[in-house]
Amino acid sequence: MLYILSSICVTLDAKRRLVQEPAFPTVWHRPDRALANPMLSDTIALPEAYTMMMVYKPLEASASQQLWRLSRMDKRYYSVGTCAIRTEQSVIPFRTDSNLPVPCIYTLQHTIPPDTSYHDMVQLFVGADSEQDTTHVVLYEMAYFDSRLSVAQSIPFQTYLALRYGITLDGVSYVSTAGDTLWNAKESKEYYHHIQGLGTSAMYSFRTTQSVSLEDSTVCVLTEDTLPDDSYILIGDNAADMSWRSYENSWAVLQRIWKMAAIGTYAHAIHLKVDAGQLPMEGVDTLYVVLLNQEGKVVQWNTPDSVTQDRYHYYTLFPYDGTCFTMGANFSYPSSSVGTRHHRQKQEQKEETYDYVTITPNPTDGDFIVSIQLAEEKSVSILIQDMSGKTIHYQPLNAIRDFQYKGSISTSGVYMVSIVDTKHNRIATKELIVL
Repeated sequence: MLYILSSICVTLDAKRRLVQEPAFPTVWHRPDRALANPMLSDTIALPEAYTMMMVYKPLEASASQQLWRLSRMDKRYYSVGTCAIRTEQSVIPFRTDSNLPVPCIYTLQHTIPPDTSYHDMVQLFVGADSEQDTTHVVLYEMAYFDSRLSVAQSIPFQTYLALRYGITLDGVSYVSTAGDTLWNAKESKEYYHHIQGLGTSAMYSFRTTQSVSLEDSTVCVLTEDTLPDDSYILIGDNAADMSWRSYENSWAVLQRIWKMAAIGTYAHAIHLKVDAGQLPMEGVDTLYVVLLNQEGKVVQWNTPDSVTQDRYHYYTLFPYDGTCFTMGANFSYPSSSVGTRHHRQKQEQKEETYDYVTITPNPTDGDFIVSIQLAEEKSVSILIQDMSGKTIHYQPLNAIRDFQYKGSISTSGVYMVSIVDTKHNRIATKELIVL
């Protein structure tokens, strides 16, 4: 029997762990760079059943192309292509959406009928067999397992592939090799679009400090160092339009909203790299990252740490599971992308103030000033941490609105300066660079 798995329908509770030991490939091709027209081969034991997972991109989307083939001696046993499976007796066509112009994850499970006429060893060919049998695909990764994987075994490997290449899975929950649910497909269904993520898995030698979705590169997630083992940070969006909606006065926020999932790491700061070239920037003075609460209300505006000449904006955040964010802007003049309602509100409403924190000079050779301007008087604390999460300075500030803290750090490095309210919520976080 042949089974094509275009998706695996399974719902996992957010706190449930899959305890079955993750599977490790019997044959694993993981080249440093993508291989065009691959021609790879391995000698394997003839299995009773197997699972194959591939990340590939077709170069001729309309043509049926061989992905791999099993052969005994000089005869073809069967081959699997992008549109059909060919055996010694027949051709079995099937429908697939894998002929896309971007890399995709392809999974197939196959149970082989017993046949004593076959030898114990067969040859596994990946891609083309020879120069005369060129397969026009680009291979990113291939993993062959000598058994049919269970759901608990296959999903962690698919999760690894999806996070490594920025490919969104097909409606299933993301699960780590430790059994943690990283992205709950049911609870986060609204944001199950353009999912990307950072993570560390010692089992699959997966360590990444940067991620971006192949489908949408507006937001990229970065970290200074690799996360601890079995730690992950994922984001997905609601697939809304990249257009502004009026917020208050001259302020507006994007229709699109991103949601963050953080598993196993809370002390590590992350950076967002935002491609402003993909946003409607006409009339925008400053592009903010805006944090939202569970009701979708704005709770914090974050100014960029830096802006490069090639339109990229960088921000620093501390990841919390379930955090939602979007982009915000203050328009210097009414923009057509915001609409007449935005213009009317700008004329009729009084401008509102927000919480601001600035650090000068930055970078610094040691001495610096943290300027705090709050929308209203309240008690906060100033918290300075190094990149490992170690607290360098902590100072409560009672009933302030405008305040300046003069500090000095003698050890060079990158530090996170946060303003924290009485409930330990971070009002603002800035990166401080000491040279």
